[in-house]
Amino acid sequence: MITIENEILRVQITEYGAELQSIFHKKNDIEYLWQGDPAVWYGRSPLLFPNVGRLEGDKITVDGTVYPLMKHGFARKSTFTVLTQTKNSVDLTITSTEETLTHYPYSFRLIVRYTVEGNRLETRYLVQNTGNGDMYFCIGGHPGFNVPLQDGAGYEDYYLEFSEAEPLTTYKLDPVTTMFTDKMESVEQDGKKLWLKTDLFADDALVFHQLKSQKVTLKTDKNPRAVQVDFREFPWIGFWSNHPSTGYVCIEPWFGHDDEIGYAGEWKDKEGMQYVAAEGEWSAAFTAAFI
Repeated sequence: MITIENEILRVQITEYGAELQSIFHKKNDIEYLWQGDPAVWYGRSPLLFPNVGRLEGDKITVDGTVYPLMKHGFARKSTFTVLTQTKNSVDLTITSTEETLTHYPYSFRLIVRYTVEGNRLETRYLVQNTGNGDMYFCIGGHPGFNVPLQDGAGYEDYYLEFSEAEPLTTYKLDPVTTMFTDKMESVEQDGKKLWLKTDLFADDALVFHQLKSQKVTLKTDKNPRAVQVDFREFPWIGFWSNHPSTGYVCIEPWFGHDDEIGYAGEWKDKEGMQYVAAEGEWSAAFTAAFI
């Protein structure tokens, strides 16, 4: 287990999946990260790469060749290596292998950098194309935060507060495959607030694109404890918990998303795809503040 910390936060990460295992606020004496429960949801904060969500037929097509690729990709089930570590930051990496090339035909190096500063944790992704041709990918975070964060409030006392007032229209997901449909659906809201309800995710995740908001805060009016996620670099954001929801909610900044039902096109032509030229590098980060 890897530990990085400062005077406020202690963050623990496992090499398996480069997955966060704990975000503990020393001064508040609170664990902010969902601690996992196989009977509810086994994950805590999986890293989604090289795809976000489910693919039509669990496969991609690259230059006419079909490759099998699991939901959310293989990074979350890969063992990372520590590149560098200081007291308050760590870089973890995986590279392409003969095995990954059977699923994803690109040579790459993926680096995940976690940094604590004050009451904030930054998660930065660096994707390097180590091959000779163009490389396409999707990437995203999937951290689950405890709800409630403190005694004295229940799940439905919490809400997601957006930094800007805007109509929320989510992509309608197919309840069986969880893939995108061609339908959009308005989400009931209270001004900037989206209240958590046990049936809010009855049809799986709520997914929004190109919001005016750059931040969203998980909070309650019953105590000051909160999590604020700054996702300004990410064009997509998803919110999810298992149904009926209880115990946690995931706030998920994404580049890319699930396939649309019936998608049969080339991998590179899919909406939301990111691109890196040969020997190039791509980087983006999101930050969570723990209040």
